[in-house]
Amino acid sequence: MHLEELRQIVQPSLWQLHLHIIPPLLAPSTHRSIADGPARLTVERSYDTNIPGINFAVRATLAPFSGGAAIPGVAVSVTLAPAEPEGATCTTTASCTTTTGAGFDPNCQLALPCVGHFVLTGCVTVPAGGDSVTVCDKQPLGLNATEWNDMPLNRHPSPSLTLDK
Repeated sequence: MHLEELRQIVQPSLWQLHLHIIPPLLAPSTHRSIADGPARLTVERSYDTNIPGINFAVRATLAPFSGGAAIPGVAVSVTLAPAEPEGATCTTTASCTTTTGAGFDPNCQLALPCVGHFVLTGCVTVPAGGDSVTVCDKQPLGLNATEWNDMPLNRHPSPSLTLDK
C-alpha cells in the first residue's frame, strides 16, 4: 500500500497513525508513524505506576514533525479518565493544565482513582496554515480487577524516577 493510498483511508482528524505491520511490507522496522499534522505532543509521567492513589506529575513536550527544537510555553490540557469499553470500578475523571517545556509540573499531579483501565490524554492546539489543529497524546494506564488478581502486588515496585533537569 502506498503512502497516498493510506492517507486517503486515514480520517483527516487523525494526526498520527501508528502501524504495526508484518515484515517485509515495511521492512526493516515494523513500527511506522505517519504524520498529517504540524507537531507531535509527548506527555510523560514522573512516576510510572498502575497502583491507584499514587500521585505522578506530568510534563509535556511539543516538537514539530519536520524536526527542530521543542516548542516551549504552550498550554497543554491533561485528562485522566476511565477507558472505554473496559472502564474502571469508578467514573472519576481528573484533569489539569501544564505548559510544554516546563518540566514535571507540581501543579499538574494526577493519580489513578481506583482499579481499572484509564487513558491519560494530553492535548494542545497549534496553528497549521491559516487554521488551528488539536494534537493529542494518549496513553493507557491501570489494571482491572482480573489483572490484579492474576498478578497480585506482593511488594511495591522500585521507583523509576525521571530527572527534571
